[in-house]
Amino acid sequence: MSNFEADKPNVTEGTPVDKKGPPVQFVLYTRNNPPVNLNLNKSLIESGFNHSIQTKIIIHGYLSNINEQVFTLPKDAYLAQDDYNIIGMDWSALCEFEYFSARKGSQTAGKSLFYFLQFLARQGVHYDDIHLIGHSLGAHVAAMGADALPGDRIGRITGKSPQINIPLFFK
Repeated sequence: MSNFEADKPNVTEGTPVDKKGPPVQFVLYTRNNPPVNLNLNKSLIESGFNHSIQTKIIIHGYLSNINEQVFTLPKDAYLAQDDYNIIGMDWSALCEFEYFSARKGSQTAGKSLFYFLQFLARQGVHYDDIHLIGHSLGAHVAAMGADALPGDRIGRITGKSPQINIPLFFK
């Protein structure tokens, strides 16, 4: 193991993010169940997902992951306030290097979010009941994922500190 690998943070600590899993993972948090890494091949009902409450998908930004306060603070605040399906979108494997690579990674993450939103719809979740919350570069991931939905619109998108002056972002 190189010194670089030894110094790399363990993004799985405290969450069910699989370090050997795909580069984009979705972790469900609810008041009544332990966190679950959602598997697109399984039903949401098996995960503890509740179709009768709102869903908030929180997307971290550049050089971050769902173990950091940019995710944990809003997740904890929402769950303290009311009963929600809180889904942490961890795309840290795509945004842990220099910014140019992270910018390209955000496009891949946006596609993954688009596929995940379609998965939710196939499971009976209405787009109107989904709130996407993106921080920094994660705000752009939220926009790319939602914008790819043909004719359908997400209930709400919130961009927290979105990166505004991003050179070469879209072509």
